[in-house]
Amino acid sequence: MIMSVFLWHLTPMTLIIAVGYWSGGEGFTIEPGSGLWWGLRPLWILGLFVALSPFLLVFNRFERAAPRAGVVLSSGRLVFGAILVTAGLAYLALDGIRLLGWGDVRSYALAFPLAGAWLGGAWPRLRRV
Repeated sequence: MIMSVFLWHLTPMTLIIAVGYWSGGEGFTIEPGSGLWWGLRPLWILGLFVALSPFLLVFNRFERAAPRAGVVLSSGRLVFGAILVTAGLAYLALDGIRLLGWGDVRSYALAFPLAGAWLGGAWPRLRRV
């Protein structure tokens, strides 16, 4: 469920902040780090949890994979797939996806994360055990 929380936590936080500003900005004038500010943190966390809960109920089902009968991937394959995904994403973060010209794409940089995802069990129709 952590990926759902990570991907969706900013949406309810933005909505709560927007509602706070639209309602006159009550609570936004408190000095950050003050005793009152720290005292209100549990209320902020509770409000964010309440606002995030509907998103988690809707999107968490996509994070939980349905068990597939008879498909067991080896731990070596899963580890190698995770290494490929991580290395590919790190390379893309370091050098980007484009080459110098317009439309030139580093296809080999995209191949690592995609191959790792396939090895890790994504795209079940393409997967061979």
